Amino acid sequence: ECEYDPAMQTLWVPGEVEMSFGLPTAAATQNADEAPQRVVVRTSQLHFDQSTGVATTDAAVRFTFPQGEGSSRGARYDPQQQTLRLNSNVEFRLKDADAPQAAPTVIHAGEMLYLREESRIALDGTVEIEKQARRLRSRAASVWLNDQNQAQRAELTGDVRAEQRPDRKSTRL
Repeated sequence: ECEYDPAMQTLWVPGEVEMSFGLPTAAATQNADEAPQRVVVRTSQLHFDQSTGVATTDAAVRFTFPQGEGSSRGARYDPQQQTLRLNSNVEFRLKDADAPQAAPTVIHAGEMLYLREESRIALDGTVEIEKQARRLRSRAASVWLNDQNQAQRAELTGDVRAEQRPDRKSTRL
């Protein structure tokens, strides 16, 4: 169920929305038989501007992708700028491709901005990265992605701290 305003070229979907996207990869671009990576996004209260293609919501957002899953509160997708902003309470659970049964890496951030043209993800607010007993914290982080949209390099900035649990030893970097 949705409301469409033809004069404003906007669409309002108050209920549940599920969107499925195929992320292009270098292999899929070169080989038509190569399936794109699928990303599924679930949310509600979606505003869509047909003239710009911008989609926004202030509601809870949940998403799954080949490397894991995540959530946030609110999102804004701008196809012209090729950006996706997750507004607040961002969390990712990333699987280890080499050890699928291993504990996931969990990333928390105040907000996230995906910049497709730069193949980069910017995380702001308090950023925490946890893997089993290890935790990294910083004020901001950038993650650069390879052609398969997988993390290839990360940089943490601003009051970076590393912690090894359970003995709670903390090191300021």
